[in-house]
Amino acid sequence: MKISLCKKVDYSMFHWGVTVPKELEKPFYQGKKLKPGTQRNITIFWDNKQYDARLRLVKRKEYSHVYQIRWDNHTEILNKVRNTFIHSYVILESKHESLKQKSKKQFRSFFETGQREVLKITPLNRNVFKFDTYIKIDLGFNQLFERLANENVFGWMFGKEKEEFIQTSTPWYSIKELKNHIETKNVIYYLADTKNKELYIGSANVLGNRVKRNRSEIPNWDKFRFDVIRNKYSKFLRRIENHIIRTVASLIKNIPSYSSLNISYYKLKNKKSLKY
Repeated sequence: MKISLCKKVDYSMFHWGVTVPKELEKPFYQGKKLKPGTQRNITIFWDNKQYDARLRLVKRKEYSHVYQIRWDNHTEILNKVRNTFIHSYVILESKHESLKQKSKKQFRSFFETGQREVLKITPLNRNVFKFDTYIKIDLGFNQLFERLANENVFGWMFGKEKEEFIQTSTPWYSIKELKNHIETKNVIYYLADTKNKELYIGSANVLGNRVKRNRSEIPNWDKFRFDVIRNKYSKFLRRIENHIIRTVASLIKNIPSYSSLNISYYKLKNKKSLKY
């Protein structure tokens, strides 16, 4: 019999993840405890899609250590949580901002009656977790709220956006993981052919529209990573791309023989952006 955690949707879920209650820790680490301060990568299945996240044992000084499922560095699952529970996202962000600004202005909804949305989390094994939308409330505004969230309107309304260009940076992924990230928007992407030591850098409004398995400039690439540019700076996407390409070209070998220190065995495959 599998044990599940039915977690009421709260503010932390929209920013970093959930804390596992002490009484449910054993089903979550499944016989492989973590050392305090360490983590391991996990996979989340939700609505027939796969997402990356982390199981972490948070080390605390004054309290006992706690296990957390973290997705603060994973844009896809973060957006999934916000869009799925969009009404809770708007209400909780509004409440948080009003408290910070010492204002009484905020959205009002079912929270006033104690009614909450709920996410169900079921550990399938030590590295795989299944998420289900257990309780979802739609008062007729969800579709509008989802559109506003996708357009990042709530980012500046709630004052959460920082001034950095980069919203999220990923580790290097295998080409097999590409299908899990094709819908990511406003990205600077990096393709690497680890066998032939080649690198290609590009930008895309939607990752899957530009990154294909057989990219002509670097047909045998097998690794990729990307940086997500904040929506407010997306109009500068191509300029950021060009700057990064020229910076990298000044360090490693490149096709047009752009002035370089040649500090790596890798060769940059970009051409156009190196010509003024």
